[in-house]
Amino acid sequence: MANIKKKVGRTVCKYIKLNDNAEYDKDNYIVKVTINGIIYKSCALCNIFYVVGGRNTKYCPDCRDKANSLKTSERYKEKQLTKV
Repeated sequence: MANIKKKVGRTVCKYIKLNDNAEYDKDNYIVKVTINGIIYKSCALCNIFYVVGGRNTKYCPDCRDKANSLKTSERYKEKQLTKV
């Protein structure tokens, strides 16, 4: 019988699961709620709950464009600083 080595590692959770319907982050803010099979998440900018439409959503549809423009301008500024 061959020795099979298992990779031992530790996973770090970003969220604390309260029950099957709610998850909290480290600051005890509700991040994700499931009601009647529909998943709601809180927006990272405005903290309003919205229906999750995709898998990796972080912002509500109203804040999505604003967040994208902020990130784009930050990337542009970093790029300009590294050119010097």
